Amino acid sequence: MAWTRAGQIGAEHNDIAEWLLNGSTQPTVSSTKKQTGTYSVRYTTGTDSVGKSFTAATQIRAGVWLNHNSSSITSSSRRAWIFRWGAADGVRWNNYGDLLELVVNSSVVDSITDVTGNFTNVDQWFHCGIVIKCHASTGWASFYLDGTKILTATSVNTGSSLAAIYFGGKVSIGWLPYAYFDDFYVDTASGGEADVFVPLRQFGWRIAGGNGTNSEWNGSDGNQVNNFEQVDEDPPDDDTTYNYTGASGNQDSYNTTSYSILAGYIQTAEIASVLARKTGSGEQLKVGFDDGVAQSLSGAQDLSADYSVIWSRHTTQPDSTSWNEADGNAMEVLLESAGSY
Repeated sequence: MAWTRAGQIGAEHNDIAEWLLNGSTQPTVSSTKKQTGTYSVRYTTGTDSVGKSFTAATQIRAGVWLNHNSSSITSSSRRAWIFRWGAADGVRWNNYGDLLELVVNSSVVDSITDVTGNFTNVDQWFHCGIVIKCHASTGWASFYLDGTKILTATSVNTGSSLAAIYFGGKVSIGWLPYAYFDDFYVDTASGGEADVFVPLRQFGWRIAGGNGTNSEWNGSDGNQVNNFEQVDEDPPDDDTTYNYTGASGNQDSYNTTSYSILAGYIQTAEIASVLARKTGSGEQLKVGFDDGVAQSLSGAQDLSADYSVIWSRHTTQPDSTSWNEADGNAMEVLLESAGSY
């Protein structure tokens, strides 16, 4: 058994299409603060949680970076989610009570003073992690702050499975005036994983920066020349510039801009990510990488009529070797049309 990446949000698409909203008032994309890249997800007092849905699993872990400026609260209603799952379960900041609280089945099962780990410091990035094992009587959940377990509960009813997890949002009034979340991810497992710290992941970001070796799609400029120029904008401009194809099996690839691995980090994976949509009923898309000799592609993924994020996580290069900064910067992002046209 092992962890499998089920979803992630880095906000770099500057687009809400990749978020699952739990409520009615969504947060916004902001460039005011960011842990990596250019953008993060910004919450204020009235915003609800967003996150990811996935195939139901009996064990999950999730991580996210949080930066807040809510150190002085006077309202007894001031509570905000860090993580949320189920109907009313999660990890929340009870700022009026000066507590961080773990809530299971709507009951506080563990709490700790909110100065733990300097959490009350404003304008500082903290890594928050949650690990949950689902079971009706022997379930457990633990919350990690910057890699240290500070909240935990065992022998509790955490349900039979989870199919979504959210970050941020209001319990009652919410974050004041702002909180920023970045580099969220969720992994799933079928059970048996230990209660250990949630890895502190950071997401690098490259965009199309040159032509690749494959150019079988048509650009919105009417040709197959310099196709990268139709998909190199940040944030994406949707139907202003784009590439398209009308047949299955056509490939397009792009060289990318460079990224420097942050000091103290090692590269564990590369993720091919694209905003795409369909105009018919059966079109699909494969995404991956091309190193000039070998290719690595995901399975065919369904598309919707509106732009949505299609992505694939690759823990090794197309030749099965481990990733490194130089090879990652030299790799082409590869698209292949699939399905029926």
